[in-house]
Order: sequence, then C-alpha cells, then structure tokens
Amino acid sequence: MAVDKLVQFVKEHGTTAQHKRALEVQLPTSPIYDFLEGRLPHPSHTYVRLAEITENEEKEQINREIGERRTRLGARIVQVTADVKREVYDRSSLEALYQSVIDWSNDDGVRREYEEKLLQRAYDTLAVLPPDRKPPKRQQVMKMAHGMVIIKHPFDLAWRIELEWTDIERLEGWDVGVLRDFVEYFPDKGVSKVLKGYLSSELSPFPTVPKQVEDAEEDRDISISLEERLLLMTVGYVFEDQPRHADSTRTVWMMPKIPC
Repeated sequence: MAVDKLVQFVKEHGTTAQHKRALEVQLPTSPIYDFLEGRLPHPSHTYVRLAEITENEEKEQINREIGERRTRLGARIVQVTADVKREVYDRSSLEALYQSVIDWSNDDGVRREYEEKLLQRAYDTLAVLPPDRKPPKRQQVMKMAHGMVIIKHPFDLAWRIELEWTDIERLEGWDVGVLRDFVEYFPDKGVSKVLKGYLSSELSPFPTVPKQVEDAEEDRDISISLEERLLLMTVGYVFEDQPRHADSTRTVWMMPKIPC
C-alpha cells in the first residue's frame, strides 16, 4: 500500500521529524484515515512507535543541550539540567502520546506500562516547574497516582506519592489498608520495614490484623517481637532509598523532608 511505502521510505531516507509526520498519516486524526481504516496498522501500534521515537529524540536533545550549556561561565549543572528539561517538556507531545496509547490499546499490559510512563513523565515535569506553575501539575500527578493505588497496581512511584503527599492531621487519618498493601507489595523498601514495625506495635492507632486473616495470609504475619519491631523501624528508616521529591511543599511523618 502507498502509505506503507511512504512510511518505510521516510524512515530510511528522511529526518526524524519527517518520519513522525509520515506515521501521523496512519492515525485517526489524519484526513485519509476513514478511507483506509482496516488497512492501516492499529492506532495503538502507531502511537507506541511515535512515543518511542519522541522519547529517543528528547533524550538526545536534553543530553546535547546540557552538554553545551554546562560549559558556560557560572553555569551550575543542577540548574542547567532543570532548565533544559523544563524547556524540552514544555514543547513535548509525549504525555499526549502516552495517553493515546492508553486510550487505544487493547492490551492490558501495554496500558499499564504506559500509565506508568505517563505518571513518571508528569512527576518529572512537576520537579522542574517553577513554583507558580506547580499546583495544576501536582493535582494531575496525585490523581494518577491515587488511581493506581485504588486498582492496586504495584508501581512504586504511585504508592510513594499516595503515602508521602497525603495531608493528615493525625495518624488515624491514614488508610490502614493502603499502608498494609504497601508493605505487602514492596516488602524490601525501607518504608515498608518502618511501617511493618509500627503497625504491629502498641503505638499504632490501628487494629491488628485478625487472627484468622493472619493464619490465611502468612506473608502478612505481624506477630513479631518488640526487638524485631525496633530493628525493622531502625533499619528501614536509616537505609530508606529516598526518591527525589517533586514537590518541596510536602512532608511526610515517616521520614525527613525531601528537597526538590
């Protein structure tokens, strides 16, 4: 088919921008899509390819710009990196491409993968935005993370955002189900060790897991000694792998404030 030949020719002989434009001819937004639907690749495959090309393109652009600017007099690598990423992200179509993959794909695995990519990109964008532009992006990130937690999708970033960015007045304000699920899904995390020790201690305001549930779920067993609880909480706190926090206005009770 002529469209296939066009895409292949541009891929081999054209620029990256030309290749992307040729692929866009195969999308539902193209004026010829209605006439060729059924003979073109499924939109999800084309969106995946566009996302992959754009990812590589932006990675190269960021590395190139950082390399050029870091040699300027007075340049600070941290600030240069943030500035370059913000400029590239502001012009980027990657979030829209990720969302299109999610909307069009019939493969649950692909959708979950691109939901993770979308959250990670939104979080990375939030990290480099100036304070006056953070609020709407923060809300987007929190909404996506909460959605993953609701469906119990074990993506670490989503659960950490849910735990660390939740505003509560008292410890009782936490959803103990979320805390216990976090311990179950990420047992090797330092925060999980802290939580496991805390939830099984007399300090916890939450009821312990009923005995019958304990027996049925041995992997959630919280019948541990006082010494083991203290060790879990100490080791978990000291060796916790702190993620870069995208929102410097947030703190969390279980760990020190994490700067941007």
